[in-house]
Amino acid sequence: MWDRQRQPAIQAVPFLELLSRYPCGEEVGTQWCGQDLVEILQEKHELLRRSLVAQKIAAEREEAQPACGTVVLTINPDPDLPHSWAVVQACITPRQGGQP
Repeated sequence: MWDRQRQPAIQAVPFLELLSRYPCGEEVGTQWCGQDLVEILQEKHELLRRSLVAQKIAAEREEAQPACGTVVLTINPDPDLPHSWAVVQACITPRQGGQP
């Protein structure tokens, strides 16, 4: 997640901790809903599957640069506006000189 009000601003946060920090639901005062969480989990699952395949391809073919990705929840500091989320993708680059 990305929260400009925290240090560091970008953190990998387990879902249960994420829900305790930033409650989701349909109640007044929540900035994201259960449907957002479902969509994030579905996208995260698909990206994990693709990333695992990409790692396997990169290990088998040195010249390959397959894509991988994850989901980032962006925390809106304005309590009247909803949080948002985005998919971040990158390429797996080959190891240089046998180094990880």
